Amino acid sequence: MGDSALPPGWGLRPVLCSPAGVNVPSYEVLLLMALAVGAWAFLRASRGRFGDGPEPYLLLAAAVVGAALGAKLPVWLAQIAHGGPTTPAEWLTGRTVLGGIAGGAGAVILVRRRLGIHEPLGNTFAPGLALGMAIGRVGCLFRGCCYGEPTGLPWAIDLGDHVARHPTQAYEALFCLALAARLHRMSRSHPAPGALFRLLVVAYGSFRFLVEFLRAGEPAVGGLTLAQVACLALIAACAVRWAPGVAAGMETANE
Repeated sequence: MGDSALPPGWGLRPVLCSPAGVNVPSYEVLLLMALAVGAWAFLRASRGRFGDGPEPYLLLAAAVVGAALGAKLPVWLAQIAHGGPTTPAEWLTGRTVLGGIAGGAGAVILVRRRLGIHEPLGNTFAPGLALGMAIGRVGCLFRGCCYGEPTGLPWAIDLGDHVARHPTQAYEALFCLALAARLHRMSRSHPAPGALFRLLVVAYGSFRFLVEFLRAGEPAVGGLTLAQVACLALIAACAVRWAPGVAAGMETANE
């Protein structure tokens, strides 16, 4: 999640550039780039699938709106529980990737069914989503949000408080980049419908669960952070959804 209380100058490069004296924030630019790249990858993957109809654009719009709401809703609930937000800036600050994944997936499922599309479309979204997440985490690194605990490792970074910290944003960016490449390669072998999206959720959820131990923050439930609880919930949901297909595959193999 983002942090509305970050001090001035915090982050590796909070300002990307300053043309004509106007500061261009790195985080917002990279977030828009992540959305653009993810949208391009989806439209490219779905080329020829729907003909000349509006379906790809309706699905893409659903994914963006659902992800935006899903990413903000948990933050708003947490802020309201602590007596806020009280200003427009606080309403706009902070988002969670895990909520965005769940919200985007739910919105796409609803619109897909409304359009009469019965086959899951996760395979067309997954590679671009992973690539967009990688770019987004670079934005987090530049801004300094989602930062790590202090460490003495040689690749530690100083975000502005003269404390060497885990570059947890870079860990996630590199993992998501590798995951995007893997998903892209797998997409060429015609995987089962929805398999790539479930793989993305399980892989990212597992990695994020581990990275949370290196991120600054207080445990909330049973020694785990809320993000770790969300990771376990998403992984469990995928496991339940995956189970029938795995069982069917085992039965076929035994025949």
